[in-house]
Formats: sequence, C-alpha cells, structure tokens
Amino acid sequence: MTDRDLAIEGSDHNERVLIVDDEPSMRTALMESVKRLGYEVQGAIDGADAVERVSRFRPWLVITDLKMPRVTGLDLIKEIKARAPQTVIVLMTAYGTVETAVEAMKHGASDYLLKPFSMDLLERIIANLKEGRDVEPSGTT
Repeated sequence: MTDRDLAIEGSDHNERVLIVDDEPSMRTALMESVKRLGYEVQGAIDGADAVERVSRFRPWLVITDLKMPRVTGLDLIKEIKARAPQTVIVLMTAYGTVETAVEAMKHGASDYLLKPFSMDLLERIIANLKEGRDVEPSGTT
C-alpha cells in the first residue's frame, strides 16, 4: 500500500468527490471549485477511468458528464450503483433532454445539471446532497 493509499484509507469517505469529464478544462474547473468547498477531490478522464477510481477512492459523490468515450455517463451510473449503491451521483450534460434526465434518475442519479451551469449552483447542489446524506439513519453495525 502506498502513502497515497494510506492517506485515502485514513480520510473521511464522506469528504471525497470524484469529478468525471473527458474535457480537461471542465474537469479542472470543477475539481478546483469542489476543493474550495473543503472536499478531497480526484478527477477521472472518462467513465472507464472513473470505474477504477470509485473502487480505490470510494467517494461519497460522483459528478459525471453524460457524453464520454468508452463508458457513457448513464453506463457509469449503472456500474457505480452496482458496485457502490450508497454513492451519490450527479449527471451533467450539454445535451439534456427530459428522457435523459428520467433515465439518469431511474438508474440512481440524485440530480441532473445542464451545461453550462454556474459554480454557485453546483455548490448549492453539493450542500443540499450533503445535508440530505447527513440526516439519513446510519444503519446497524
């Protein structure tokens, strides 16, 4: 296990966010915005990269683009929910339709953003999702 793996292992799962976008400038901007909120952030270049990172990084929130090479955002939602059903997912796209939003929610997305969107809106969505997550019962141990 590397020092980085140990750092991730020791950090709070509820403070980790994975940003998935094949457009580098968008991914970087989102990562910087989320880091400013105090979260530990990683970026993935596409859905296939994200699947690998979810198992290692174990984020509480994944913010993913819809249209990406190899694994689409919808396929990524299905894969994450199969592997880590507790993970919260927000789908973002510039190609939004009502059908896509319904499909994303049906497969487990918690919210849906149409590009372009303001970073203020993203921050409000993250805050609302975090508050909702914090009030859920912790379950049995």
